[in-house]
Amino acid sequence: MTDFLYADPPLVEVIAEVHWALQKIASIPGSGVDPLYARLIEQLRGDELSKQFGHEERLIPEGVPQEFFGNKPLVRFRPKEKAWPLYQFGPGIFVTNVTPPYRGWASFRQHLEFGIDALLRCYPAAKELLKVSRLQLRYMDAFTRRHGFDRYSAFVQEGLGMSLQLPSQLLEESAQGGGADVQLISEVTFPLKKIHGTQGQIKVAPGTSGDESAVFVEFSTTYQTNNPSQVDKAQILEWFNSSHVEVRRWFELLPSEQIKRKFGQRTDI
Repeated sequence: MTDFLYADPPLVEVIAEVHWALQKIASIPGSGVDPLYARLIEQLRGDELSKQFGHEERLIPEGVPQEFFGNKPLVRFRPKEKAWPLYQFGPGIFVTNVTPPYRGWASFRQHLEFGIDALLRCYPAAKELLKVSRLQLRYMDAFTRRHGFDRYSAFVQEGLGMSLQLPSQLLEESAQGGGADVQLISEVTFPLKKIHGTQGQIKVAPGTSGDESAVFVEFSTTYQTNNPSQVDKAQILEWFNSSHVEVRRWFELLPSEQIKRKFGQRTDI
């Protein structure tokens, strides 16, 4: 599968998540527990993953009841303090994250597969008991001044081809400058025709990257089911591969050609 990299892309982070079904708690609606989570973490500490990613970080204090943190990461494993990529585990969830320098999908997929392999090795009776309920891939970008950002409204409309649909009379009468500095916060969701049971989503919002103002764009795909199935590594990786192809295409289509020229040289890999 071909891929490409830009010399100076707006990428902030890539995140891949695998969720599995929790045991519901009747007394706490919407909550759940993973009775094997503690054993998973214990096994991970003696696994090949922790040998390469030996810096462990707890995200909540010892003794806090895990039923309040279903599908939320509670432990991180890094190669060293503040280093990337990292792996995160919690009751019902596995996450892998990477920040620039990003070396392309093939490299990230290796990190993802390494983490999934560790999960399958360390989760007790994973083939029978680990039932996948949700998959998600997210690419988070921050467009700053070096990518052509100046005024938020102008960048979103001219650089990303998105517009705020409000009556012109409303803007003329109420918005300073006739709406020239309106901030469009957009969240668009749509079912994907090429990936079964999967929703695509594009979010656009103002923010800051470092100490610079920025336009944040998040491209994501999400598979979710009410009938979790037994884990199948090959199918999971194929879903992530297909999702990457979709997200990569959106990244090529959304920014204008003028904005993409700000990313520098493109290299096919």
